[in-house]
Amino acid sequence: MIKDGLFEKIDCVSFYVNDLEDGISFYADAMGLNLLWRTETSCGLGLRHGSTEIVLHTRKMPLMNVKVACVEKALELFLQKGGFLETEIFDTDVGKAAVVRDVWDNCYCLVDVTKGRYRVDSDGNMLVQE
Repeated sequence: MIKDGLFEKIDCVSFYVNDLEDGISFYADAMGLNLLWRTETSCGLGLRHGSTEIVLHTRKMPLMNVKVACVEKALELFLQKGGFLETEIFDTDVGKAAVVRDVWDNCYCLVDVTKGRYRVDSDGNMLVQE
């Protein structure tokens, strides 16, 4: 048993949209979610309570991201305990990620933010990271 737990929190739940502007119009403007950040192909929307985000993507993604302190260490333990690796570890703008599957066929993404959070302007647009 892991003393402090492997999973820190549900980082985000992802929804596919074929047009990002339409998705923002529906989820932010009509449903009242707050636009936190955006790129050309995705955006993060904040709920009124808590820190879990709804992330809209214009490409199909795993439904849920689970935040861990370090993807490499989490993946090692996950695999030792019987989980399966769906994609090799890959870099993200803010850290690392890997898609995994448990023994019941639940697929999700392990993520860390070891590079830091997105920097955005007042409209939620990504600032160039140097």
